[in-house]
Amino acid sequence: IMEPATDEEFRYIDKQYYKLANGFILIYNVNFRDSFENVINWIELIRDYTNNNYNNNNIALVGNEVGSDDDNDDKNYYYNKIHNEHEVSTEEGKEFALANNFLFFETSTITRFNIDESFNALINWIYENDPNKNDYETRINERLKPLNKFLSL
Repeated sequence: IMEPATDEEFRYIDKQYYKLANGFILIYNVNFRDSFENVINWIELIRDYTNNNYNNNNIALVGNEVGSDDDNDDKNYYYNKIHNEHEVSTEEGKEFALANNFLFFETSTITRFNIDESFNALINWIYENDPNKNDYETRINERLKPLNKFLSL
């Protein structure tokens, strides 16, 4: 999970983290254009550190700090009154994600709008597109073999 607006000090984390990652969530704040523009820097790092050996579909672009669709929610009403000016529109985020073949979501950490859905969608996408997904059951069974004599009691 990379948030370009606040994680600049983590920009050069160990390359192994990039190489071992199954997916990336790039988060920008819809109220600050700079955070959206910094997403490009994170994409370049991902490409550099993974030697372009990653699947663009294993990246989710997330525009954060949007209100939910529930106008009756007190937290959402209060939040939208404070943050009613988005510097990055939904359409712009979607177009960028589509052009880069990324998944796209908008979320709010204040109202928890779409948080679980965005994580679950990326996890499901990674699993469904993993060429080794059929090996998982085999590997689990292999690891459980030594325990089978205890499990059958």
